[in-house]
Amino acid sequence: MRTCTLTFGLTILALLTALTPAVVHGEAELATALQSRLVAEKASVRQGEPIHVKVLTRNASDKPVRYDGREVTYAEWGGWTLFEVRGPDGRPAVAIYAPLQINSFYGQYNHPTLAPGSEVQADAAQIETYFYMRTPGKYRIAWRGTQVWPPDMTAIGVLSAYGRQGWEGPIREARKTAAPLPPPAEIEVEVIPAPGGGPDGDLVGRVLKILPPGWQVAGAEILAEKVTPPGGAPGRGSALSLVHTPHPDFIPNAATMRLYVITGPAAGPPPPDKTGTYLGSGKLGRVYLQSGPGPEFNAPLARWNRAAYDIAVALEVTDPAPEPPPPAHPDWGRMASAILADCLAEADKARALAYFCAVVNLKPAEGELATMEYESNLVPPTKASPAARRDPQTPYYRISLSVRPTSGEGQLKMHATDKSIRWDGASATRGYAVARLGVDIVITVLTDDEPFARTLSAIIDRHVTTVLKD
Repeated sequence: MRTCTLTFGLTILALLTALTPAVVHGEAELATALQSRLVAEKASVRQGEPIHVKVLTRNASDKPVRYDGREVTYAEWGGWTLFEVRGPDGRPAVAIYAPLQINSFYGQYNHPTLAPGSEVQADAAQIETYFYMRTPGKYRIAWRGTQVWPPDMTAIGVLSAYGRQGWEGPIREARKTAAPLPPPAEIEVEVIPAPGGGPDGDLVGRVLKILPPGWQVAGAEILAEKVTPPGGAPGRGSALSLVHTPHPDFIPNAATMRLYVITGPAAGPPPPDKTGTYLGSGKLGRVYLQSGPGPEFNAPLARWNRAAYDIAVALEVTDPAPEPPPPAHPDWGRMASAILADCLAEADKARALAYFCAVVNLKPAEGELATMEYESNLVPPTKASPAARRDPQTPYYRISLSVRPTSGEGQLKMHATDKSIRWDGASATRGYAVARLGVDIVITVLTDDEPFARTLSAIIDRHVTTVLKD
């Protein structure tokens, strides 16, 4: 049986080799064999109108070539190519979804030959749903390009019959002979003003203005025919996913909320799901916010305490009018998000700051208003011995930030403060009593990583002081 299988495989391989036409060889030839261009359906659109673009790629040589769309992918087998958009100010446009993706011209796994003189097209429908493009002005849209190689990898034709695993070796070998496909020239699309910023009232733009640091819009469904908010009647409307990711490469520590705005009449009875909160109706429609419970949400309000109020104000909810939080109740969750955003931004000062962002616990214990907890490689100190490392090669860490209503309990000496705090450069644990706000703030930075302790303490002091001064 093995002899027959081997003979059959070799026969197919020989046949495929015989049928393979002459190909373009050499990186210089490969790089010039294909020509690509980016095309916009319209040169100008009003705010909120769809922006359709497409990529056209043509084999300008007299020999066939292969094309691969996975060299710029974020997923091993995704078969995606990526776009980039710059706004009127020249800065990258805010992504409101994962980076824009379109399927490889030749399918997800298959990479057949592009014949001489032939052209393929891939559409990227409604690119404005992936990037925020409501600010009036001119936008520059670019495609990154990808890789090409000669179509003489006949082994792919044989091995593909045995499933995805059979592709891995040939794909790796093929990439060794690949050359970059020069990306097409950028194109320009102008966005011109429309009443209200667009038919949805510029929902995404309103939300972007109020997001705490580290939060983003990670998916937007705008004016869909049927949207069903948890606890509310379905109807025409919009839905946004709001996500806080302290470290962009570590999704498990992310927190999520869903925002729904229903603009049309009810299309059915409310669902039994009651996890959504009705914020009221206003200029943009009926507004609902879903923030839990459930592990998939990961306690988002601990990172943005005033989310419901901020969103209701931004969307001009009037029935009922949002009630402002008392001045003595600052948004400690927003402060925690800002601390982590600065930790990530200043990670060059202490390498462990980025990892701290990825794994820190942000779920408050009962009675806490905000918390940050992290411990690693620590042999806890005792009366007889100081803190030490479990692994001698790695620093130890115990980090804690707790904000809770004043209780008068505990053995830690609390320093009365009203407007600012500042680390003395030595204390591992320090406490502050803020009578005006009725809270105690306890901070622990216990570590033998001096740059980490210095940088994190300065960041925490800066943001706590900002809240106290406000």
